[in-house]
Amino acid sequence: MNKKAFYLVVSLQALILVGMILINQSILWCGQEVILETEPIDPYSLFSGEYVSLRYKAAHIPLDKVQHPDLNNTNQAGEHYARGSRVFIQLEKQGDEWQAVKISKQRKDMGNNLYMTARVDWIRYWSEGKKTEVPHIMVHYGIESYYTPEGTARNYEKTEMRGLKVKVAVDSYGRSKIIQLIPPDK
Repeated sequence: MNKKAFYLVVSLQALILVGMILINQSILWCGQEVILETEPIDPYSLFSGEYVSLRYKAAHIPLDKVQHPDLNNTNQAGEHYARGSRVFIQLEKQGDEWQAVKISKQRKDMGNNLYMTARVDWIRYWSEGKKTEVPHIMVHYGIESYYTPEGTARNYEKTEMRGLKVKVAVDSYGRSKIIQLIPPDK
């Protein structure tokens, strides 16, 4: 292989890596900031180090409280929103936090509104230990883990941290990244 071809291949590989970084960074640069209420759990993993595992209120979606334009009969929710399927969750600001107001498998149903892309984790007819008439859907947004500096993850496990909120950047494609954790006293 001659020198020109070698430098071309190396340059192309470097450009691909830089492009991957820029795509992820663009969410933070151009995304809209939203605040999500959460409850931290499981603050340490032997293999991953110290992190805060987050569960968002906007990830637990009772179908009777949100719009679902692509689903006419909630009795068919289990088949329609199958585990692992991609869904789009429209968020709306309610007070200081953003809450889920619409769920759909079709991006076009979101219009120009702020939405996050998620994956369905489960669908159940249970909520707070009681059987319900309408299914509840749990989704994952892909931002359920936040790595912390060593020695700080245990602070988020304390009971006074239960009002923890998360500042998240959401871009126009529904992709999201955590910006920071906000302690309950702020």
